[in-house]
Formats: sequence, structure tokens, C-alpha cells
Amino acid sequence: MTNAASHSHSSPHPPDRFWEVLRAFTEIDWLVGAGNYRVGEHEGRTARILGMDTPIVEFLLGCDDERRELRYGVVKNPFVPVDNYQATVTVEPSDKGCFVHFSARFDLDQVPFEQVNQMLTAAYQMMASGIDAELA
Repeated sequence: MTNAASHSHSSPHPPDRFWEVLRAFTEIDWLVGAGNYRVGEHEGRTARILGMDTPIVEFLLGCDDERRELRYGVVKNPFVPVDNYQATVTVEPSDKGCFVHFSARFDLDQVPFEQVNQMLTAAYQMMASGIDAELA
């Protein structure tokens, strides 16, 4: 059964500036704890591989500059303990900067949805805050 999670973030930065950082998929120095990462490939797609005890492999599925939409997948790991994870991040203008919307679809394995949802919400908050700090 496919599950879904989402999170929205309000950023004080213009959408084009936020998008510029987000769309540079393999340049993630802004991500807290990502100091040890490398660029690689996963099934023929560009990937960023975060070097932890168990590497996290995130691979690019698509990037649409006109819609400011980034799609990526994540290979199952202890931090995203689900199967078939695919996420979409969109950046939209707002009166005070931009709104960033994260959404994901995935299949649960053995971890309850509530726990996965909390993990993903924390990850999305960390990503959005990291880009905000980079732009400050």
C-alpha cells in the first residue's frame, strides 16, 4: 500500500533564490551533517551519496525550472526505512518570500506510518532551514 507524507515551509527568501539552491541537487553544503558526501550514480541517474555509517543514496528523478519542481528518490536506509520512496519539492512565491512544499510517496516496510512521518517531517524541516540559513 502506498503512503504519503507532506510538509510546507514558509521562507522569507524570494522563490528564485530558494530554488537556485535547491535545484543544485549535488551541491548540498547547506545541509546540516552532509559535510561528507559525494556525487555518484544510482541506476543511471545522478545521485548524491551522504557518507554515514550506512550511506544514504538520493537520486534525481527530475528538475523543472519553470515549475520550480524537484523530484528525487531515496534508496532504503535506516533514516528512511521505507520502500519505493519518491519525493517532490516545489517552491512557490508568497507575499513574504516563498512557500516550499515537500511531498513523498512510499511503501511501508516494518516501521509504523506515524514514525516515518515524524522522520520525514524532521528531515524536510532541516532541509528548508538549511537553505534559509545559506541564503541569510
